[in-house]
Amino acid sequence: MKKALSNSRLRLVKTDRPGILRNPSIFLLYPLGTVNIPAITDKFVVRDHFAINIKQDVRAKISWIGYNFQELFSRKIEEPKIETSLRFFELKKAEDNKTIICELGGEVRVETTLAEIWWLMDQQGSDKKGPLLLLKGSSNIFYARDYRGEIQAVFIRWCGDSWYVFVHSANCPIIWYAGDRIFVRNF
Repeated sequence: MKKALSNSRLRLVKTDRPGILRNPSIFLLYPLGTVNIPAITDKFVVRDHFAINIKQDVRAKISWIGYNFQELFSRKIEEPKIETSLRFFELKKAEDNKTIICELGGEVRVETTLAEIWWLMDQQGSDKKGPLLLLKGSSNIFYARDYRGEIQAVFIRWCGDSWYVFVHSANCPIIWYAGDRIFVRNF
Protein backbone atom coordinates (compact mmCIF):
# COMPACT_ATOMS: atom_id res chain seq x y z
CA MET A 1 0.00 0.00 0.00
CA LYS A 2 2.76 2.47 0.87
CA LYS A 3 4.48 1.79 -2.43
CA ALA A 4 1.29 2.43 -4.41
CA LEU A 5 0.76 5.70 -2.60
CA SER A 6 4.31 6.89 -3.17
CA ASN A 7 4.17 5.96 -6.86
CA SER A 8 0.97 7.91 -7.40
CA ARG A 9 2.47 11.03 -5.76
CA LEU A 10 -0.69 11.31 -3.70
CA ARG A 11 0.00 12.87 -0.32
CA LEU A 12 -2.45 11.75 2.39
CA VAL A 13 -2.70 13.12 5.91
CA LYS A 14 -4.38 11.78 9.03
CA THR A 15 -7.62 13.34 10.22
CA ASP A 16 -9.21 13.36 13.67
CA ARG A 17 -11.32 10.39 12.58
CA PRO A 18 -9.53 7.06 13.23
CA GLY A 19 -8.50 5.28 10.06
CA ILE A 20 -9.51 8.18 7.79
CA LEU A 21 -6.97 9.84 5.53
CA ARG A 22 -7.60 12.72 3.18
CA ASN A 23 -5.82 14.50 0.39
CA PRO A 24 -5.23 18.09 1.56
CA SER A 25 -5.01 19.31 -2.03
CA ILE A 26 -8.74 18.69 -2.49
CA PHE A 27 -10.44 21.74 -1.00
CA LEU A 28 -13.73 21.16 0.74
CA LEU A 29 -14.77 24.80 1.06
CA TYR A 30 -14.32 27.71 -1.29
CA PRO A 31 -14.28 31.08 0.53
CA LEU A 32 -16.77 33.57 -0.90
CA GLY A 33 -16.49 36.51 1.48
CA THR A 34 -17.53 38.05 4.77
CA VAL A 35 -20.59 39.91 5.97
CA ASN A 36 -20.75 42.35 8.90
CA ILE A 37 -23.64 41.84 11.30
CA PRO A 38 -24.53 44.95 13.33
CA ALA A 39 -24.71 44.86 17.12
CA ILE A 40 -27.80 43.16 18.52
CA THR A 41 -28.86 45.67 21.18
CA ASP A 42 -31.82 43.81 22.69
CA LYS A 43 -32.31 40.25 23.85
CA PHE A 44 -33.21 38.07 20.87
CA VAL A 45 -36.27 35.96 21.70
CA VAL A 46 -36.19 33.17 19.13
CA ARG A 47 -39.93 32.34 19.18
CA ASP A 48 -40.76 36.00 18.43
CA HIS A 49 -38.74 35.95 15.20
CA PHE A 50 -38.69 32.36 13.96
CA ALA A 51 -42.44 31.96 13.57
CA ILE A 52 -44.58 31.14 10.58
CA ASN A 53 -45.57 34.43 9.00
CA ILE A 54 -46.11 35.07 5.31
CA LYS A 55 -47.97 38.38 5.52
CA GLN A 56 -47.26 40.85 2.74
CA ASP A 57 -45.54 43.42 5.01
CA VAL A 58 -43.07 40.91 6.50
CA ARG A 59 -39.57 40.97 5.03
CA ALA A 60 -38.40 37.53 6.25
CA LYS A 61 -41.35 35.35 5.30
CA ILE A 62 -41.29 31.90 6.93
CA SER A 63 -43.84 29.33 5.80
CA TRP A 64 -42.42 26.20 7.43
CA ILE A 65 -40.44 25.44 10.60
CA GLY A 66 -39.36 21.93 11.45
CA TYR A 67 -40.72 20.43 14.65
CA ASN A 68 -37.22 19.74 15.94
CA PHE A 69 -36.28 23.42 15.45
CA GLN A 70 -39.24 24.45 17.58
CA GLU A 71 -38.32 21.85 20.19
CA LEU A 72 -34.65 22.85 20.40
CA PHE A 73 -34.79 26.64 19.89
CA SER A 74 -38.23 28.10 20.65
CA ARG A 75 -37.44 28.65 24.33
CA LYS A 76 -34.01 30.12 23.65
CA ILE A 77 -33.24 33.77 24.36
CA GLU A 78 -29.93 35.18 23.15
CA GLU A 79 -28.21 38.03 24.95
CA PRO A 80 -27.35 41.28 23.14
CA LYS A 81 -24.00 41.20 21.38
CA ILE A 82 -21.50 43.47 19.75
CA GLU A 83 -21.06 43.81 16.00
CA THR A 84 -19.67 40.63 14.46
CA SER A 85 -18.83 39.30 11.06
CA LEU A 86 -19.45 35.95 9.42
CA ARG A 87 -17.46 34.22 6.73
CA PHE A 88 -19.30 32.26 4.08
CA PHE A 89 -18.12 29.41 1.88
CA GLU A 90 -19.35 27.29 -0.99
CA LEU A 91 -19.22 23.56 -0.26
CA LYS A 92 -17.15 22.11 -3.12
CA LYS A 93 -18.11 18.46 -2.61
CA ALA A 94 -20.74 16.55 -0.71
CA GLU A 95 -19.72 16.17 2.95
CA ASP A 96 -21.05 15.68 6.49
CA ASN A 97 -21.20 18.08 9.45
CA LYS A 98 -18.32 16.53 11.39
CA THR A 99 -15.93 16.90 8.47
CA ILE A 100 -17.05 20.47 7.74
CA ILE A 101 -16.72 21.51 11.39
CA CYS A 102 -13.28 19.87 11.62
CA GLU A 103 -12.13 21.57 8.39
CA LEU A 104 -13.15 24.95 9.80
CA GLY A 105 -11.38 24.49 13.14
CA GLY A 106 -14.00 23.06 15.50
CA GLU A 107 -17.27 24.09 17.15
CA VAL A 108 -15.96 27.36 18.61
CA ARG A 109 -14.97 28.59 15.16
CA VAL A 110 -18.19 27.64 13.38
CA GLU A 111 -20.73 28.80 15.96
CA THR A 112 -23.21 31.46 14.87
CA THR A 113 -26.33 32.78 16.58
CA LEU A 114 -29.98 32.70 15.61
CA ALA A 115 -30.01 36.51 15.75
CA GLU A 116 -27.34 36.54 13.02
CA ILE A 117 -29.30 34.06 10.90
CA TRP A 118 -32.45 36.14 11.34
CA TRP A 119 -30.62 39.35 10.42
CA LEU A 120 -29.46 37.78 7.14
CA MET A 121 -32.98 36.53 6.36
CA ASP A 122 -34.44 39.96 7.14
CA GLN A 123 -31.84 41.74 4.98
CA GLN A 124 -32.54 39.41 2.07
CA GLY A 125 -36.26 39.93 2.53
CA SER A 126 -38.34 38.53 -0.27
CA ASP A 127 -35.88 39.84 -2.86
CA LYS A 128 -34.92 36.75 -4.81
CA LYS A 129 -31.67 38.40 -5.91
CA GLY A 130 -30.17 38.93 -2.47
CA PRO A 131 -26.40 38.83 -2.31
CA LEU A 132 -25.69 36.27 0.40
CA LEU A 133 -28.31 33.60 0.95
CA LEU A 134 -28.82 30.91 -1.65
CA LEU A 135 -32.23 30.42 -3.21
CA LYS A 136 -33.88 27.77 -5.40
CA GLY A 137 -33.83 24.99 -2.80
CA SER A 138 -30.12 25.09 -1.92
CA SER A 139 -29.19 25.02 1.76
CA ASN A 140 -27.76 27.90 3.75
CA ILE A 141 -26.09 26.12 6.68
CA PHE A 142 -25.24 27.62 10.08
CA TYR A 143 -24.08 26.03 13.32
CA ALA A 144 -25.86 27.38 16.41
CA ARG A 145 -26.29 26.24 20.02
CA ASP A 146 -29.73 25.09 21.14
CA TYR A 147 -31.28 25.90 24.53
CA ARG A 148 -29.23 23.06 26.08
CA GLY A 149 -25.96 24.46 24.74
CA GLU A 150 -25.46 21.74 22.11
CA ILE A 151 -24.30 22.68 18.63
CA GLN A 152 -26.87 22.07 15.89
CA ALA A 153 -26.83 22.46 12.11
CA VAL A 154 -29.52 25.04 11.35
CA PHE A 155 -30.30 25.37 7.69
CA ILE A 156 -32.68 27.53 5.75
CA ARG A 157 -33.98 27.11 2.23
CA TRP A 158 -35.95 29.48 0.04
CA CYS A 159 -38.91 27.53 -1.35
CA GLY A 160 -41.20 29.41 -3.71
CA ASP A 161 -41.85 32.68 -1.90
CA SER A 162 -40.74 32.04 1.68
CA TRP A 163 -38.17 30.41 3.94
CA TYR A 164 -38.22 26.88 5.33
CA VAL A 165 -36.25 26.43 8.58
CA PHE A 166 -34.71 23.08 9.52
CA VAL A 167 -32.27 21.68 12.07
CA HIS A 168 -30.15 18.55 12.39
CA SER A 169 -27.75 17.56 15.12
CA ALA A 170 -24.20 18.47 14.15
CA ASN A 171 -23.43 14.80 14.90
CA CYS A 172 -26.02 13.63 12.37
CA PRO A 173 -24.37 11.88 9.42
CA ILE A 174 -26.42 13.89 6.90
CA ILE A 175 -24.47 14.71 3.77
CA TRP A 176 -24.72 18.27 2.45
CA TYR A 177 -24.58 18.86 -1.29
CA ALA A 178 -21.83 20.51 -3.27
CA GLY A 179 -22.92 24.11 -3.88
CA ASP A 180 -24.57 24.55 -0.48
CA ARG A 181 -23.41 27.60 1.47
CA ILE A 182 -21.80 27.46 4.95
CA PHE A 183 -21.78 30.49 7.29
CA VAL A 184 -19.37 30.60 10.26
CA ARG A 185 -17.83 33.01 12.76
CA ASN A 186 -15.09 35.17 11.24
CA PHE A 187 -11.92 34.79 13.36
